[in-house]
Amino acid sequence: LGTNDGGVSIFDGTDWTTLCAGHFNAPDTRLDKVVFDAAGKAWFASNGGGVTVFDGSHWQNYTHRNAPFRSAWVGAIAVHPDGTVWVGTEGGGAYSFDGNAWRIFAPPETGFIHDAITDIAVDQAGRTWFATGHHGLSVFDGKKWTVYNPADSGPTSRDVRGIAIDAKGRMWFATMNGLARFYGKSWKVYSTTNSGLDQDRCYSIAATRDGSVWVGHQNSVSVFDGKGWSVHKAHQDGLPSGFVQSITEDEDGAIWFGTSRGGLARLLNASWKIYTAQNSMLADNEVTDVGVAPDGRLFITTGLGLNVLTITEPEAQSE
Repeated sequence: LGTNDGGVSIFDGTDWTTLCAGHFNAPDTRLDKVVFDAAGKAWFASNGGGVTVFDGSHWQNYTHRNAPFRSAWVGAIAVHPDGTVWVGTEGGGAYSFDGNAWRIFAPPETGFIHDAITDIAVDQAGRTWFATGHHGLSVFDGKKWTVYNPADSGPTSRDVRGIAIDAKGRMWFATMNGLARFYGKSWKVYSTTNSGLDQDRCYSIAATRDGSVWVGHQNSVSVFDGKGWSVHKAHQDGLPSGFVQSITEDEDGAIWFGTSRGGLARLLNASWKIYTAQNSMLADNEVTDVGVAPDGRLFITTGLGLNVLTITEPEAQSE
């Protein structure tokens, strides 16, 4: 799944090939998020290294030297259907890139409510949602901003860690005080007291094609299928220990979990497979995100760089 020097390796189901060890242009090898644009280019949020773009052969890095970034700590990134790339930083506001120029959005001049951004998502109406670590949610429709937080009947926590959108267009939010859902104009909150949610502290979230919502906690994952709840626990059901930092569904319907210290886990047909730095070429046991490229490859961001995995057959999972 990668190299221990911050390089990039590809596994084709048989062998590993290093693409560019030592050529990752970000000054920090820690990567937090990965998304793909319509052209198939991979955009990475780097915690300390700005934004890096890989088009399959060339790398481009954006920092304060060639972009208006007020902070190099980028923790959120998303691509709008119109091609705009949105970037969220810790302490430096949000930025948009239209392919030619960067634009900054930061309080108080734009109405953006807080500049510590934890996640970004674009809804079916084309509105861009920003989750923040201190002041709830901010939504930009291209012209004006709307704020949602506990003070105005929004999520029950100002600390929002993740955003997911299901097939019906409902917005789901992982917060430090339960799971929140927004649809139309109404909010619904799920907690350990009114639902089967395993823990109120929610660190990651994903909506899968079958309509289920997966929520990551410390040492567990809650799953809501629209009718009932189920829970996967570390040391019991195959889930690695640690904070579940990312949840991703691949093209085959497998669910991938990135954890804070337990490596990478894959769940398919009730069967678990765990990758760690000890039993595979995973660069680091801190896995921050898993992105599915247009060609089906998995781009895995870690505390020590990037891993790329191609699975051609079920047997390709062997170490």
